[in-house]
Amino acid sequence: VLVVAKHDVAHRALARAFAERAVDKRYSAFCLGELSTPRVEWSTGHRRADGDRRRFTTRLPPPAREGGSVRRAHTVAHALAAGGGASALAVELPTGRPHQIRAHLADSGHPLLQDELYGGGRAQKRLPAGPVRDATALLHRQALHARRLVFPHPRTGAPTTVDAPLPLD
Repeated sequence: VLVVAKHDVAHRALARAFAERAVDKRYSAFCLGELSTPRVEWSTGHRRADGDRRRFTTRLPPPAREGGSVRRAHTVAHALAAGGGASALAVELPTGRPHQIRAHLADSGHPLLQDELYGGGRAQKRLPAGPVRDATALLHRQALHARRLVFPHPRTGAPTTVDAPLPLD
């Protein structure tokens, strides 16, 4: 799902909705291993990783107040299924930091399948032989999909829902 503003008024309204956390963001994700419980919630600090400007880390306590280089990041993951060395997740994102889902999963030891930057690259080599491994070998991108956004319409304020089904791969 991707939302694009057609004019400045819509852009400002959408930017305000995201800043005010009035946008519901839902993702589908596939990660290595199994989560420790069916529902995992992370509320951490979030900032660029030391020594690698491309990566972010969530191995930080949440900040006492917003501002500075450490921001608050909150992710909720629900395990939908597990097997073959991987898990299918439904992910809610109350905050929206760069790479937030990728960093939370990787920092918890469950990187996204095929995520080169966060440790899930060439995941098929780490999975046992079987259908999950075979499917992962055909995936040439990280296994993360923005599946739903619910936001106030920029002009009317009415809840607007946009869904995108999982792609075939």
